[in-house]
Amino acid sequence: MAILQLTQDYFVEFDDEDIPTANKHKWFAKFGGTGGQPYAARSETYYVDGKRKVRTIRLHRQIMNCPQGMEVDHIDGNTMNCRKANLAVKTKAANLENRLKNPAEFDQQKITEGIV
Repeated sequence: MAILQLTQDYFVEFDDEDIPTANKHKWFAKFGGTGGQPYAARSETYYVDGKRKVRTIRLHRQIMNCPQGMEVDHIDGNTMNCRKANLAVKTKAANLENRLKNPAEFDQQKITEGIV
């Protein structure tokens, strides 16, 4: 297991095999999703018709090579746990169903476990 320090005193856990992918970029803590959880994210600049655009890419989506239109579920509810055994690519409906089935797993306690 690898641990990467993010901004705002957060850290994210992921598998050793994903170290090369993670080390290619500078990652930061970005808040969003249901409940405003922190996620490991990076910014990517691209151009459309000569105009500069910036998009946010989340580590869990990159690790799972998640296709557009699908979501990555953090099975244990901890968004700072990006180990592949804790991630599953799902439809939006299936991801929401998991949150509703296990609401106790998606509380603030799980989120604060990702704080240093």
